[in-house]
Amino acid sequence: MATMTAKFQKYGIMLVGDGATDVNKDPVLNLLAVQGRFTEFIECRDVRGIKKSKQYVAKMFIDYIQALPNPKVVVAVCTDNGVRSSASIIKEACPWVCWCPCQPHVINLLFKDIGALPGIKSLLEKLEKLRIFIRNHSSVKHIYDTYAIRNMGYSSLKKPARTRFAKHAIGLRN
Repeated sequence: MATMTAKFQKYGIMLVGDGATDVNKDPVLNLLAVQGRFTEFIECRDVRGIKKSKQYVAKMFIDYIQALPNPKVVVAVCTDNGVRSSASIIKEACPWVCWCPCQPHVINLLFKDIGALPGIKSLLEKLEKLRIFIRNHSSVKHIYDTYAIRNMGYSSLKKPARTRFAKHAIGLRN
């Protein structure tokens, strides 16, 4: 890390890796260094045609850690649950590094389990049907906008996000 600060050296850093897609919808792996409220972007790796296996992800982290002037500055690695099995490979190569799960991914999985409960699942399905009905009927939407938003303080109807956390939170809030 070219811009590694004294704080990074003193307190250590956590390497965070996560898969994403770029503007062309091609798969990429992002690698970041985090310490406290500071985040440094390290690299965005093009992984088109590459299986993002535990070995590949572990090698990405290990290669970066071992290339540092002081590898022991990395105290933790954070990944999503998809490649959590890479933690044992990283731990073997760098025994001082611990692994922790990505909290937003954990919350997302928690909401998936909660959303699968029979009572909750039926409530969420009814809420989604109601949201679609209101959005597709202009007179009903006008009533909702006039009464619910202006008089009751509700927010406007939002389209659910891709993550379960956001989808359920927005649906229940509306």
